Amino acid sequence: MYGVESTTLVKGEKQTRCKLASLYRLVDLFSWAHFASSYITVRVSKEQDHILIIPRGLSFAEASASNLVSPITTHQEAHAPNNKQPTKPVPSQE
Repeated sequence: MYGVESTTLVKGEKQTRCKLASLYRLVDLFSWAHFASSYITVRVSKEQDHILIIPRGLSFAEASASNLVSPITTHQEAHAPNNKQPTKPVPSQE
């Protein structure tokens, strides 16, 4: 896999990436991807919320193990407070 260092991968992720990329290409080969918003995802690790998906804008035929991405998957990560913005005090209702 070009562009992805083996040391940063979770156990079994390399094989999972290769299988998912192959599945994307098979779906394209058999013309099963008729919808623009069709995606296939896979969970890499049972211990973590770590999934892989093809980036938006790439066709299924362009899928490779190295261009699969892992989006934010948990609600807590998606709504984490931004440390750069100051917090405003809530006015009391007296």
